[in-house]
Amino acid sequence: HKGGSDDGYLQRLLQLAIQPTISKEFELTETKPDLAAEDKARRIFQSINSIPLERNPLTRRVAPRVLKLDVEAQEKFDTFLVAIENKLRNQGISNPVLAAHYGKYRGTLPKLALLVALADNPATTSISLSAYEKAESLLIFYREHASRVYNVVARYDLMSAYELLDRIKRGQLHDGFNPRDDIQRREWAKMRSSGEIEVAIELLEKHGYVKVVEEHSGGRPKRIVRIHPELI
Repeated sequence: HKGGSDDGYLQRLLQLAIQPTISKEFELTETKPDLAAEDKARRIFQSINSIPLERNPLTRRVAPRVLKLDVEAQEKFDTFLVAIENKLRNQGISNPVLAAHYGKYRGTLPKLALLVALADNPATTSISLSAYEKAESLLIFYREHASRVYNVVARYDLMSAYELLDRIKRGQLHDGFNPRDDIQRREWAKMRSSGEIEVAIELLEKHGYVKVVEEHSGGRPKRIVRIHPELI
């Protein structure tokens, strides 16, 4: 959640993820397969698969085929790159996990542009401005869905706080409870880790529901949480 042990795998996995809106009403419908679209997709794969491989004359290893952005597409990508780098370096994105996701767009956008260029013309030798702009539109679409996908992480502190408040109101926690002994060991949903518990307590304390105090009894001070009398 805080990005401390984030290895970037999740952000790479979800680059092209979507989270559609599910209707509350289910309707059983029968839709015929789009055979024309299926045939078109198959022909694109076959065309790209049939591109002849070039080999290094000395090592006989397959030489990678490089498609570069044309001048106009490169200029637009340079502008995009400068904008996103400045936004990331100046903490323009408050959520660290979402910021890490956007950071991968440096590679996602040109990769999408390459795929679009090959889909338009498998024999192309460069990535045109048209292909780049299509890829940019796709990235905007995926970015909107990324915000929805990561929203659950962005507000995990609020969900944990609501869960803790509900447990207090139901009498499952008593005045003077200890976060580790009375919450973490029970492994309640949304409060299984110490991080989730701490942000929940911090948020409730900020709004006056609880107060964290240290109780001294001769030995090591014990950290307890006092509950506002109106909640008891």
